[in-house]
Amino acid sequence: MLSNYFASYIPANSDVHRLNPLFKVLSLIIMLITSIFISSYIDCLMITSYLVLSLISSDISFKIYLKEIRIIYPFIIFVTFINILTQSTFVSFLSDICRLIFITWYILLFVHTTRISEIIYGISKILFSVHSYDKKNAISLYISLAFKFPSVLKKELNRIRYIYKGRMKKELTIKEKIDLIKNIYIQAFHNSLNILEDISEYFNIKLYGYGKSRTNYYLNKFSIKEGLFLVLNIIIFLIIIFY
Repeated sequence: MLSNYFASYIPANSDVHRLNPLFKVLSLIIMLITSIFISSYIDCLMITSYLVLSLISSDISFKIYLKEIRIIYPFIIFVTFINILTQSTFVSFLSDICRLIFITWYILLFVHTTRISEIIYGISKILFSVHSYDKKNAISLYISLAFKFPSVLKKELNRIRYIYKGRMKKELTIKEKIDLIKNIYIQAFHNSLNILEDISEYFNIKLYGYGKSRTNYYLNKFSIKEGLFLVLNIIIFLIIIFY
């Protein structure tokens, strides 16, 4: 049953899938920080070009990314409303929308091309100041599960909605509809936490001694290619901030 909740990772043999987990975690951090400083057409063009090339290199159908962009529709409406109220410029509005889309798609790219064990490995390598392997793995696991939570919650919502499908078709008062929707979301949220707890227990067993393994070093060795990509990320970051 747990295997159904690892579906956010999409198996493939693309260049992005094969990238070092440490690089992918560092790249995610750098590019998300970079997106905060988007403020011009050139910034939008540069960061969008990098994103599109990354998405194409992932060998995952672009339709999947387009379909999943729906999760930020409420935020786009909210940003549009705020920009109208504050009478912001079109460039400011475009920057906000570009920022939202970039953050969403880059996180989706990261989650779809990186196994949860790889995310844990990458995060644990960043936590160099934490000397205890157990603490490193625990912190890395909890952060990794945070990436899993939206997909788990989405699956649970779809499953529970299907169960309540017959009842939702009945004529209900507004109060009854609100109560039903509230119960669906509460139940889905509660179930999602239980599922993540089961996943956590599974990976706690799998992670025993994970950080000490010589095999993991050779499987996830940081190559020149990842180093060059990391430099490219930093250059984009510096250009957007200081240009």
